[in-house]
Amino acid sequence: MKKRNFLALLALLALCLFGCKQESEAETDQPYAKNEAQTERQAPKYYIDPATYSVRPIGDANPNVVLLTFDDVPRPLPTSNAPTIAKHLEDAGVKGLFFANGMYLEDQEGRDAIKAIADKGHVIGNHTQTHANLNDLTAEQTREEIQATNEAVEGVTGDKVYFFRPPFGSTNAALDGLMEEFGMLAMNWSFGYDWVADYQDAEALTKQTLESEFLQPGANILMHDTQWTAEALPAIIQGLKDQGYQIVDPNEIARPEEMKDLGL
Repeated sequence: MKKRNFLALLALLALCLFGCKQESEAETDQPYAKNEAQTERQAPKYYIDPATYSVRPIGDANPNVVLLTFDDVPRPLPTSNAPTIAKHLEDAGVKGLFFANGMYLEDQEGRDAIKAIADKGHVIGNHTQTHANLNDLTAEQTREEIQATNEAVEGVTGDKVYFFRPPFGSTNAALDGLMEEFGMLAMNWSFGYDWVADYQDAEALTKQTLESEFLQPGANILMHDTQWTAEALPAIIQGLKDQGYQIVDPNEIARPEEMKDLGL
């Protein structure tokens, strides 16, 4: 009798352990979940001028602003500087717009990196799946590049992607229609220097950015996931503030449907 009770107890224990293991594995395999505790979206304070890609105020919003954007994120770790860039922005109390390539989200490290950036309140945009030049693509290939990255980003962050930046600033005849279809806004930039060989160190990049003739209210500043950008960023942010600029929060930029509602 005691032996039967002992065997029954062992069987019950094994069943419990098997069930716990399956539950743990199921939790590990779950996709990223959308944060349902997000605060209700406030009315936008800015919009992107479709002719110049500059940031324009809505109503009485401060016009003396610039937008910080970062392309080609997150490059494969450990070489990616996107997490460091996001940390510098957080330390300065400002937000950025990060344009992701879907190919960098194919591994877990890339997905975790972009999720961490989004969780800090930064906005994630679309920079195509493979950093393709749209001039070389058909309409269907362009759709695939955009849709694949939207699905990759949205699968990680749980948030719809509203902003698109074409690699190399190149567009094609299909882009306007695709932006309308996907409910997105395409934007290029006002200026950016970190891809130029002469400015691929922190000191030179900082100086050129802060002294650029194109630095003016509404500037849409292009940067990339590079080491020298990450090293220069704290000084760039402080220099912009010293010149009286506010770093606009991309969460406050109107989405396409909001621009329509505002007649923009």
